[in-house]
Amino acid sequence: MELQKPSYKIKYLRYFPYLPKSKKPVLFPFQTITLAMYKKEEQKQLFERSKQLLSAAPLPDILHELRQVVVYHEWRYYALNDPVISDFEYDTLYKKIEAIEAQYPNLITPDSPTQRVSSDLTGDLPPVEHLVPMLSLDNSYNAEDLHDFDERIKNYLGWEKDIEIEYAVEPKFDGGSIAIVYENDQLVRAATRGDGTVGEEITPNIRTLRSVPLRAPFSEMGIQKVELRGEALIRKDIFLKLNEERAKDDLTLFANPRNSATGGLRTKDPSETAARKIDAFLYQIGYAVDADGNDKITELKTHDDAILLLETLGFKVQKAFSRPLQKGGRSRLLPIRGRSGGGFARAGSLQKHCGSCGFLHKVAGPAGTVPLRSGWHGCQGQRPRFAAAGWFDRASPTLGNCF
Repeated sequence: MELQKPSYKIKYLRYFPYLPKSKKPVLFPFQTITLAMYKKEEQKQLFERSKQLLSAAPLPDILHELRQVVVYHEWRYYALNDPVISDFEYDTLYKKIEAIEAQYPNLITPDSPTQRVSSDLTGDLPPVEHLVPMLSLDNSYNAEDLHDFDERIKNYLGWEKDIEIEYAVEPKFDGGSIAIVYENDQLVRAATRGDGTVGEEITPNIRTLRSVPLRAPFSEMGIQKVELRGEALIRKDIFLKLNEERAKDDLTLFANPRNSATGGLRTKDPSETAARKIDAFLYQIGYAVDADGNDKITELKTHDDAILLLETLGFKVQKAFSRPLQKGGRSRLLPIRGRSGGGFARAGSLQKHCGSCGFLHKVAGPAGTVPLRSGWHGCQGQRPRFAAAGWFDRASPTLGNCF
């Protein structure tokens, strides 16, 4: 086993006030730092302890440490895609936990890595109400649609047309929307989007997704209850392997990655969800309160801060890039066909590997800050006013017909 040097780095544009004091770096503009769920020294200690535990007997006095190192290695593998031990070594550590818990069932805890898959089948999926509604976005299929969206924002805010609005641009994954609730740092509920107000509870199934932590220390930020939004999907290469295995077993092949992911979320057997190797990207904090019910989400100030917080806590996130829609009359978000400007260079890769079907455009404002709540710009009917979705065309990984 060799310890790989973490290469997880973030371009940090401003001070992030919402982290615990122990993790607050002193930053300057455009300074590059390493910001991760674990400090470098912690990672080194967990790695060294992993080597020792591989040869240790499965006894109750090492159960807590085994859980710690397994959670760490799941984070390295599923969140960073950068494992530091082999699959065999991970399985060895995991099986030691299973052996101890089988002999001492009173030591089993809800956040144990072994509790991702429930042993019992669920009944019909019960309806649950989201803490905050999950609204649908307006769609943009070409340059004119996006420029109309830009004009609507300026008109609504009473801004002059020559003011440049900066937009955060994120990939729009073609999967199933999910809402996950953590309370007292524990994953307590997960649901599908449903009609935006009420979804179907899929907590046992979401617990099987190894990119979703069963425990996340939101309490260190003063958050007692939080609802997160994300997208569940199956990578295309994994989808092809799943269908190869189904063909060998003379089973009906899955139609496409999106349907197999959303169907896997709603299956009555959590082990089937786990078998589909579904991944989850988290992209929004929709609700956050402290123990007294006071709103904590406004303390994050910006969308970027929320994404960095989720990443720090071990969630899988997709970075956004920000730029004005246009400058001097020339489109900035919409380069000409055949060229990939700025973050659009990643479009082909995202569409190829993760099923990205377009981009989300979120208003960042003149100062370059994306408000967390759609209330900053209000809602238009059942759609948030501050964001719009831009779609790739079917011929190439570009936005609509504007390239």
